[in-house]
Amino acid sequence: MSEIVYAAARREVSPLDPEKYRMLDGYLRTLGAFTVVFTTANQAALYDRFKKRADVEMYEFDLIWEVNRSYRKIVANGGRWDHYAVDFDMEIVIDKWPSITDVRNVVYAYVTRFKKMEELRREHRPKGACW
Repeated sequence: MSEIVYAAARREVSPLDPEKYRMLDGYLRTLGAFTVVFTTANQAALYDRFKKRADVEMYEFDLIWEVNRSYRKIVANGGRWDHYAVDFDMEIVIDKWPSITDVRNVVYAYVTRFKKMEELRREHRPKGACW
């Protein structure tokens, strides 16, 4: 997801057109990929955090804030963004940093997904497969 959002913020065309993105995302889903979108509504807190690490940040703050706004739009539109259908599993809205509760929620959701993938793999294993 970040490839298409950052490319748009940089005013570039992503090499992943909507169809390529859909196919790549579908492939990743078959592997059990789990996508968490972290966003914030607190521009001042994000800027404060940015200032402390500006020397190692890859992008300027305005671009980072624009990307954050795009992620929020994706979530608000149920995964629709521009011409893309963007799949994500959960959004976590943070003030400055994710809380321990946020981390636990992500881990729990991921482990739940992993268990479902394992059950699916066992139930639909081809006859004679070694795995």
